[in-house]
Amino acid sequence: MTKKTFNRFFYVAPPFFLENRRVSNPIFNKSKFQLGFLALIFGLSACSGDRPEKLGVVDGKLISCPDTPNCISSLADDPKHHLPPLKLSEPAIQVWNRLKAVVSSQKRSKIITEKGYYLHAEFTSLVFRFVDDVEFLLDEKSATLHFRSASRIGRSDLGANRKRMEKILSELGS
Repeated sequence: MTKKTFNRFFYVAPPFFLENRRVSNPIFNKSKFQLGFLALIFGLSACSGDRPEKLGVVDGKLISCPDTPNCISSLADDPKHHLPPLKLSEPAIQVWNRLKAVVSSQKRSKIITEKGYYLHAEFTSLVFRFVDDVEFLLDEKSATLHFRSASRIGRSDLGANRKRMEKILSELGS
């Protein structure tokens, strides 16, 4: 095997002063490439973060959003975190069953907890595998569906939580 056919896709000719010496290809070394690729995969899988302990209903309400912009809630006071809740126009059980169907039909979604009219689901992003926690609380007395959607890690979500909730609410409202 000649030097030029050593690795025909990634071969780089050695410098003139090393021409008569055997040199490994400096651009593509399979073992280093494979190791780097595995490190990248494991690194990206670490983007999911741990499931928060402080989720659920506290004093009849969902917990509030943190100061970071990667959260949206129907119970938030400030406009950057607020999105209006869904007012029910049909019986609660029908809305609840439709909500579960809508959440389950979303790509990369998984329902984690369902207790009465409380639902916790996880949504995972396609590329970096970021996990967002989405919660719903249906209040039968006020005929209102409240929600909260927050990213587990990072500061910004580029509006992903708001877009997701707007999409789910539009599917429920139609």
